[in-house]
Amino acid sequence: GACVAYFLTKRREYRNSMNPFKSLREKEEKKLRSRRYRLFANRSWGVQQFPPEEQALWEGVTEELMSDEEDSLSEPGVWVARPPRFRAAELSRLCYSIDSHSKHGNKSNRVYGALSDRLPSTEIQLLPPHLYDPNWEREAEEEEEEVTGGGRGRKSFCPDLNAFIQIKVEKDE
Repeated sequence: GACVAYFLTKRREYRNSMNPFKSLREKEEKKLRSRRYRLFANRSWGVQQFPPEEQALWEGVTEELMSDEEDSLSEPGVWVARPPRFRAAELSRLCYSIDSHSKHGNKSNRVYGALSDRLPSTEIQLLPPHLYDPNWEREAEEEEEEVTGGGRGRKSFCPDLNAFIQIKVEKDE
């Protein structure tokens, strides 16, 4: 017990000293994945209260199709829900409906943001075709051209975030 914890701490300290950015990225990805699993569990329970045709739409849904819930940069304690670009519009409407009919209703600390930039895994093509948008890449490119005017530039809804990023590496004692 104590020996294992000690060596895990030493390994974490060593990894942080080698590349602090990698461990922070892993931690952030783990947090997003954990939130997607929680959303999937809540929505899977909530969809059971819906009519059979909407329950049929939910069949085959995986955690990968859940929104990313990121911490808001401007408001502490608020999560920005960003649906994946590759999720079908009909499934997005069902997810929103499940959220609004859940026992907690729409959460006051959750706001809906722009579409997520997360890329799908290779297994997305194994899902039933009604769950994802097969043209998501083409639509993302068209949206990029609209926002940037066809050239290189910054998206209007994405401010320069460098001023908000802080890297903090702490050693366990």
